[in-house]
Amino acid sequence: MPHDTDTPTLDLDPDTVPDPDPDATSLPAPTDSAAPAASVQRGPTLDPALLDIADNVRENFHLEDHPDVTESIREHGVKNPIKVIQMPNGRLVVRDGQVRTLTALALAQTEVPVWITDFDPSVDATEAEIDRITEQITVNDRRIPLTDSDRAKGIAQMLDLGASVTRVARALQTKRDDIKRAAKIGASATARNLVDEGQYDLEQAAVIAEYDNLGDTDAVERLICAHRSWFTYEANRIAADRAEQRAYLAAALPYAQAGLGILTDYPDLSYYTDKAP
Repeated sequence: MPHDTDTPTLDLDPDTVPDPDPDATSLPAPTDSAAPAASVQRGPTLDPALLDIADNVRENFHLEDHPDVTESIREHGVKNPIKVIQMPNGRLVVRDGQVRTLTALALAQTEVPVWITDFDPSVDATEAEIDRITEQITVNDRRIPLTDSDRAKGIAQMLDLGASVTRVARALQTKRDDIKRAAKIGASATARNLVDEGQYDLEQAAVIAEYDNLGDTDAVERLICAHRSWFTYEANRIAADRAEQRAYLAAALPYAQAGLGILTDYPDLSYYTDKAP
């Protein structure tokens, strides 16, 4: 199969895929020598051009429709092994992983991890085809994506470990501002729970997380109690209150340094009015 990186649209037509050279696809013969106890065993890898894209329930795949997949494989390569069935004639047929295979081919990558099993000739051809379709539908339907809060927590952990925002953004093919926002949410258990519960979008959760990470429980309580329709209004009020408090304390600092007491809370003057009991 040629490496065509200029054509972003890939149609899965098994008739256009040439049969690989059986000699080139044979796996290394086992040896009697035992591997050293300290060695690390690595799974097999193959050139994706040697893999045969046969029948699949996913009929067409267009690279331009999945830029996140394309950029991830461009940056990291294929990480999840491609499941391959080795036929009696030596053909290596992709059972699960056609998107990974075709993307690697389009990006001219020459090595992908594979998991190879032998074709079972004892299974009736019709039953084998039913099993193939069942497996391909099941593995695609049952893949569980990360929740937004899981992803945010992982991003926060990477930054805590010293990774830069730029590095994480490049690795995850995500904008820097989105990484910064996710990091705020990821560092706040309160915000993560609110995201999981679907009560707030990521922008609102990031505002709550910012105050929660500062230990400002009053601001967090006010934001959580605010109706969703006036969340932004309440957030702006809190931001203005905090800015006023900072300005007040900055102006009071010279007096505090001179030994004078600084009023940080206003007394309830209603006690001295006619409304007092």
